[in-house]
Amino acid sequence: MRIESLLRRQDGIITLRQACAAGLSPRGVRHRVAGGRWQRLHPRVYRAVDHELTDRARLRAVALWAGRRAAVSGLAAAWWHGLPVKFPGELEVTVARDRQPGARPGVR
Repeated sequence: MRIESLLRRQDGIITLRQACAAGLSPRGVRHRVAGGRWQRLHPRVYRAVDHELTDRARLRAVALWAGRRAAVSGLAAAWWHGLPVKFPGELEVTVARDRQPGARPGVR
């Protein structure tokens, strides 16, 4: 899949793994960050700066950072599914017992 279409589909958010699978090298990712085209949001998770950092993009970035064996939970999950709740100040992610992604500001 092309990087541009992936960014459109994912609210401007992309992981290092996805970028590499689409043909970009880690050096190419660093070049885009250094050049101001991408912003690092979390380890190995980036936002294309031509996409607004919306609540939806913030939540997607956290979910991608947490990894495949994780799920958005709590009020963040309720918001994602369109329930009438405010977007939470702290995003909750549930991870597999053996997965410890580390602490991130605004993420529990």
